[in-house]
Amino acid sequence: MKLERLAVTGLGIVNGLGHDIESSWQRLLNNESAIKDFEWPDIEDHVFREYRANCPVKVGAGLTVPECPRPEWEKEWRNLDQSIRCAVHASDQALKSSGLTTKNIAVIFGSIGSQHTRTEGVDRMVKGKTKFPPRKTLNFEPGHLGAIISRLFGLRGSSYIIYSACSTGLHAIDSAQRLLTTDPTLDAVLIGSGDCPLEENSAFYFSNLGALSTRTAKDACRPFDQDRSGFILGEAGTAMVLQRAKDVTTTPFGYVNSVGAVTIPEHETSPDAEGEAATLAATRALELAELEAKDIGYINAHATGTQVGDIIEYNAMLKLFPNTIMTANKGHLGHSIAGAGFAESIYTILALRDQVTPPVAKLENPCGKGMILPREKMPIDTQYAIKNNYAFGGRSLSAIFESPWDKQLQNQK
Repeated sequence: MKLERLAVTGLGIVNGLGHDIESSWQRLLNNESAIKDFEWPDIEDHVFREYRANCPVKVGAGLTVPECPRPEWEKEWRNLDQSIRCAVHASDQALKSSGLTTKNIAVIFGSIGSQHTRTEGVDRMVKGKTKFPPRKTLNFEPGHLGAIISRLFGLRGSSYIIYSACSTGLHAIDSAQRLLTTDPTLDAVLIGSGDCPLEENSAFYFSNLGALSTRTAKDACRPFDQDRSGFILGEAGTAMVLQRAKDVTTTPFGYVNSVGAVTIPEHETSPDAEGEAATLAATRALELAELEAKDIGYINAHATGTQVGDIIEYNAMLKLFPNTIMTANKGHLGHSIAGAGFAESIYTILALRDQVTPPVAKLENPCGKGMILPREKMPIDTQYAIKNNYAFGGRSLSAIFESPWDKQLQNQK
């Protein structure tokens, strides 16, 4: 079955670079970074006070939690975990920019979870307390994120959470494409994320995996650089409105052509050493889009800044798309886990819209030769881009996005 080509008609984002699409995009193009050095607050009698004092995580790409976007939500807003607040704010942006009035919209969101609520609950339990606000309690259930968005916006399509770690964003796009292909009652799908992992639980587990850089913000997270040392936890709320391209009469932000997915579970955390999964995912995306490798003129890489992962992805892209412009966003945004693929897809779509790419952060000595890694914003000239996301367990996905401007028609004019 040929899946529907989708139009991206609404976008929203909340991260360390801004609380809206255009301001965060301009800051990214200007090589501004959300990665900062920070100190854990010393709160007396807090359950994690001793851990905070010893926590090796001293740098991250945090955000300022946004204000409630609608007055009628103020009472409910107070009980939402900050990750859900970010997702709701981004969804409000995306739905407004889409201009849709229909409520026949499905909701597919992903998140590592409401960890701040869990920490607050654990702190109370350790102190022997048995009571917790019921509305705040609901945050602990992962599906509450999708349910609250459906309810606040009155959306009546199916509503669920999807999670596959770092590949969640592209899995959500794939699911939305399949829904809009098979369910004629739906007018659109709202996808997105809410992740605020700069808290004790995520810091503890990810630092124990040895995946995080322990350097200062100036040198931390350097994708594709020979001196890379790991990734940095980042925070983000994101949202995208997807519709069938054939149903859209106005110019969208861009288009989704296909998503290629493959799993090669060679190791629990590391990608397969030969890069077969990365190569196959990109190749399948090309086949589904009925395109050739030469059609791709831009790559937004997964590139977390780890020693193992970056060079494998670099070589896989070099094999398929030699001498192509390739950027990576995590050196500016950090890694928001489930949210990373959504945010990076948004910036890929904006790159195609504006025909310009942001740079790769802190790049001094590239890990390979044969690809074009921008060190400052630079123009691109392509109708198609590929976006990669790879997750623990060998889960590898690539999506092909298309510019809203038809390059062939432009050249004919």
